[in-house]
Amino acid sequence: MKRLAVPSWLVAVVSAAATVGVVFGLQAARSLLVPLLLALFLAILASTPVRWLRSVHVPEWIAVALVVLGIFGVVLLVAGLVGTSIAELTRRIPQYQDRLRSDFASVEQRLTEAGMSSGEILDMVDPSAALGLAGNVLTGVTGVFGGGFLIFFALVFMLLEASRFPDKLYYAFRGSEETLAHFGRLSWVLNRYLGLKTLTSALTGVAIFLFLSIIGLDFALLWATVAFLFNYIPNIGSVIASVPAVLIAYLQLGPATAIGVAVGYLAVNVSVGNLLEPRVMGEGMGLSTLVVFLSLLFWGFVFGPVGMLLSVPLTMSVKLALESADATRDWATLLAAKAPSSTGASGTRGDGPTPP
Repeated sequence: MKRLAVPSWLVAVVSAAATVGVVFGLQAARSLLVPLLLALFLAILASTPVRWLRSVHVPEWIAVALVVLGIFGVVLLVAGLVGTSIAELTRRIPQYQDRLRSDFASVEQRLTEAGMSSGEILDMVDPSAALGLAGNVLTGVTGVFGGGFLIFFALVFMLLEASRFPDKLYYAFRGSEETLAHFGRLSWVLNRYLGLKTLTSALTGVAIFLFLSIIGLDFALLWATVAFLFNYIPNIGSVIASVPAVLIAYLQLGPATAIGVAVGYLAVNVSVGNLLEPRVMGEGMGLSTLVVFLSLLFWGFVFGPVGMLLSVPLTMSVKLALESADATRDWATLLAAKAPSSTGASGTRGDGPTPP
């Protein structure tokens, strides 16, 4: 029987329609998927201490309980302290607005003479707008943790399943060593990235907290938490994290201190982001800079603030999944930082870390 040839344009249209449907389906299921995604990546991070506890002969359920309780204890402690800071900051915003408007009175007069309305000028100097992005991300993340029971139980079950999952993979795909190798590489790469990124983000947050505490800036813990979270956001996260702290430094301590805070943020981010991270992460995740930026926008659109924080590991998972099949391997090359070597093997990409 003769098969009908399907026009290439029809294949492209159907594929585009299916992609759009999947994207908006993921967005519609955000309330369920985001806590599960967060639990998955927490499980990847927690698997290392669980394995260490198991290596010193701690029973599996006790090791999982200790790690999970430790994670949620830290999250609840920081959330409580940060929540107090946010409430106090919200109470002080009218004072900051009055101070900023007073400082810009002469500028306002000149802009009014140039034909701008007073409403437009007040919008330009509204500190609540400048603090809005950081507040939205913090609210989004803490809102996800508001569904703590789902994350808690999903994390527990994922960690309990982790010790048996490799055996299940082996029996499910024992005829395909290549598939098993791809699963192993995905697990290793995500574990390595999330672990090292969490350490460098924590180092950034601690350095920012100590620096702001020394100069006496209000809400130092809040700005340190913002710096910790935004360090997961590639390219622009560290820059955005510095904006509210610099603004508050100007309003509280004056322009000279605000400049000092900006320089301090720059020094910390250059030291950790440009000097330390490349050394500990090696060649990185093998994603091009443009893809990293576009993934930030895409996953932020699909999953909100948590999608922005997890944009790199999510995109890396997609890239490794595309690499696992011959039919989609060329698409993975489009996401890579560089094209694979023409002399390399077909399954080797040369654009990311290689698991031991």
